[in-house]
Amino acid sequence: EIAAEYKRLVGTVNGAAVRDLINKVLVESSATSIRSGGGVYYVPRDYAQIADGLEHLAAAITGTMVHSVPLPDDRKQRAMLAEAFEDEARTQVEQLAAELAVLLKAGADVTGAQYGALAARYRKLTAKADQYAIMLRTNLGATTASLEVLDMQMRLLAGKAA
Repeated sequence: EIAAEYKRLVGTVNGAAVRDLINKVLVESSATSIRSGGGVYYVPRDYAQIADGLEHLAAAITGTMVHSVPLPDDRKQRAMLAEAFEDEARTQVEQLAAELAVLLKAGADVTGAQYGALAARYRKLTAKADQYAIMLRTNLGATTASLEVLDMQMRLLAGKAA
């Protein structure tokens, strides 16, 4: 359906829009960027069908390529993935913590919608961290500690939600 719509709109959708769509699908699939600049992602096995769907979509769009390769489940690959996830999580935690700090410092009430959006981001990040810790069979120490601090900020902000 997306490919047919793309063909209908060819010339009105640029490469950035296609990359943005693919990126949004990957993010919603709990993917983790292996390279800091993007382009190489790990997609958990539970989302393999979505990765296959992205490959089919890319095949229908001239100039677009999505290629999946199974990642061996060994200590070296798990360590590489854990490092990539911790880097990604650190960035997301820092962004969310900075937003929370600004709101807490302002001292003003926060709308329910604002708090709900921030809480959703926090829950999604926490759930992904839990998923990766179980999958990688490791303790994501830095991420866990950062999420605990973020949890305290979220609790403080909850008291200001109107």
